[in-house]
This record gives sequence, structure tokens and C-alpha cells, in this order.
Amino acid sequence: MTSPASDQFARLLETRAPSARQFGILALVMLALIIDGLDIQLLALVSPLILAQWGIDKASFGPALSAALIGMALGASIGGSLGDRFGRKRLLIAAMLSFGLATAAASLSEAVWQMALLRLVSGFGFGAAAPNAIALCSEWLPGRYRAMSSALLSIGTPLGGMLGATTVLSLAPIYGWQGCFIACGHLTILLAVIMLVTLPESPSFLVRIGRAGQAHRLFERFVSRKEIVAHPVATRVEPQPEQGAARLFARENRRFNLGVWLAFFSIQFVAYTFAAWTPVLLTMVSIPLAQAVQATVAFNFCAVAAAITAAAAVNRLGPRRLMLLTSIGTLLAVLLMAFGVISHQHSPADSTHFLIIMIASGMVGGLTGACIAAVYVLLASAYAVACRASGIGFALMVGRAGGIATTMVGGALLELAGDSIAPFFVVLTVIAVCAIIGTSIIDRDVAPVRR
Repeated sequence: MTSPASDQFARLLETRAPSARQFGILALVMLALIIDGLDIQLLALVSPLILAQWGIDKASFGPALSAALIGMALGASIGGSLGDRFGRKRLLIAAMLSFGLATAAASLSEAVWQMALLRLVSGFGFGAAAPNAIALCSEWLPGRYRAMSSALLSIGTPLGGMLGATTVLSLAPIYGWQGCFIACGHLTILLAVIMLVTLPESPSFLVRIGRAGQAHRLFERFVSRKEIVAHPVATRVEPQPEQGAARLFARENRRFNLGVWLAFFSIQFVAYTFAAWTPVLLTMVSIPLAQAVQATVAFNFCAVAAAITAAAAVNRLGPRRLMLLTSIGTLLAVLLMAFGVISHQHSPADSTHFLIIMIASGMVGGLTGACIAAVYVLLASAYAVACRASGIGFALMVGRAGGIATTMVGGALLELAGDSIAPFFVVLTVIAVCAIIGTSIIDRDVAPVRR
């Protein structure tokens, strides 16, 4: 159970519209995740330059590319637990400093093992930042704005990746790949220093650890002195025998954990598979590369657009129902994509089949993007304060595992049966069904917002 004082702070947040300073917290955290996304995508964007300079092949460079994903998975679980113990702000800033320094240091790499080690550190820092960022925003905004904030935070990383492409195009011709790492690393460190000075800690967290006086002062500064005086918050803190990971794995959370982890792994597996392997898949069936890239663009555009608009759907339906509907839709979109690709194989001259492929790719992007945004909303609301960052972190770790899994098996599935793409779509269909099963297991939800 959360302490009564923490509950009172949460209730006070519901009594008034958020202030400009509360939205400032969201903007600052969103900027942090965008920059993180830029950093984490950077190596993939400059890898052709590094391969040419070092004179190595793609297979030899694989460990450096996968190290960041592995670090992100580890950082999400460990960083979330540490955030519940030591504070959301403290862990968020420490995480940003770690991957900012590691990103800048990567410019000095002269071998694959050095780059892989530094990208592992960078990924760990980003993984630790995300759950604490989500938990911090969820504890500074009222519930009716939580869907909006969580949906926005869910697209911080892909937006950063899109900005990363612009950064590389601008800096690489002048300063080389090393200059890109130096610029992004220093930008991250600068933002961490700004956050150290301006970003507040969660008042609910401060109350839970017995620092109610500091929580009062922050509430007066960022929300309203009037409300805190009219509704004094208790300073006595209830004993908290369990917190962090210990509380997360308590009996009360087991069914929810199982369902949300299965659903999140599955939907991330599908999303990462389409993002990573669509060009390869389509060129296998004799679709020109330019058209294959168009399908990937449709996927990414719809994913970002749907995540932005998902907040309204969450407020109307609740995150669990939206997850169920989008998971079912994802299954249908995967089957439609399979139909389009197989039909093109048999009748390559028929342009209708490519139109079906484009529609299906956009559907998968939009539906998985909305589902992931709904998961973020559910994670930000469903866990108690004592284990919120841990719960978000472990879920993000499992979701990252879905991305790691598809990078490992996607190519093998495309080569398993020669020219046949059947194994690829059979596995995707099974995984999409698992997303539906996982969502059905979840035993709690957030009530829709009634206007």
C-alpha cells in the first residue's frame, strides 16, 4: 500500500489544472528522452562511415550494434529498482550523465570491442533513464493528463532517431563520425546539468521516504500554495517494509506482471520486426528497394502519429481495452501483410498487391504504436509508488528483449525455407496472438476519463 500522505498528494493534484511548471517538467523529461533516442540510434546511422574507416565487414561490427540494446534491457530493470530506492530525479540525472559521457568517449574508439563496451554503458544509461522519467512525470501530473504525458514519452526515442538522421547528415561531412558522437554526448551532459538545477523530485517519493517537508515546499513551488494550505498533508509516514523489486514481485502484482510482460514483449517483437526487416523481406520478393523503403516510412510515420493520438483513445476506452483492440488489429494487419507479400510473389505485375503491402505496413505501425503508448499509460498508473519505477523498468526490459529477439531471429526466419517467407509470417502470427493472450491476463486497468 502507498502511504496516506502520498495518496493525499495524488488527490491534491486532481483538484486543479496543471500549472505551467508541471508541464515544464514534462517538456524537460521529453527532451531528455528525445536526446537519448538520438544517442542510442547514432551508431547505426554512422556505421557505414566506421566500417569504411576501420576496413571491417558488417558481421564483425555486429557486437557493437547489439551492445546498446543489451545495455538498455539491463539498465531498465536495475535503474527502475534504484529509482524506487534513491529517487527518480537522482537516477535520471545519473543515467543521462553516464550515457552522455560514454557517447562522447565513443569518439575515441579504435576497435570493435572498445565501441561495444562504450555502447553497452550508453545503453545501460538510457535504459535506466526511461522508467524514472515516466514515473517522475506520472507523479507530477493528475490522472486525466497521464495518458497524454505517457503517450508523448513513448515516442521520445523514435523522434530522437529521426532527429539523429538530420544530425548525421549535417555533422558527418564536416566533422566525421567522431564529431557526431562528441556533439551528442556533450548535448546530453549539458541537459543533465540543466535538469540537476531545475528538475524537482517526485513529492510522492519524498513523502514515502519521510521527507514530507521538502515535498510540501516543492508542491507549493510547482503547483499551488493555496491548495497545500487548504488541505494540509500528513507528515507521518507509514512503514514501508517492501519497496522496489521486492514489492514488485509480491503476490498482488503477479498476474498483472505476467500479462503486461507477455503483451509488451509480443507487441515490441512485432514492431521491431517490421522496423528492421521490412526492406529485406520486400526485396526478397523482387520489390525494388525504393518501394521497400516507402513501406518502412509508412510504418514509422503511422507509429508516431498513432502514439500521439493514442491519449484520446486511452481516456475514452482505458489502456487495457485499447491494448486488446490494437493487439487484435495487429494480428489482422500481419495477416494482411502476409497476403499482400505472397500475392505479389505470384503476380508481381499487379500493382494492387504493393498497395495492400503499404496499407498493411502502415496499419502495423499505427496499431503497435498505439498499443505501446497504452502500455506506457498502464505502467505509469497501475503500480504503487513504492515499486512504480521498478515495475516500469522491468516491463521496459521485457519489451527490449522483444527487440533483441527479433534482431537475432528475423534474418534466420527469412532464410529458413529458401525463397519462402511462410516461416517469417507464421512466427509473427503466433507472437501477435500472444499479445492478445497477455492483454487478456491483465487484471487491472485505469478508468476512462469522464468529461
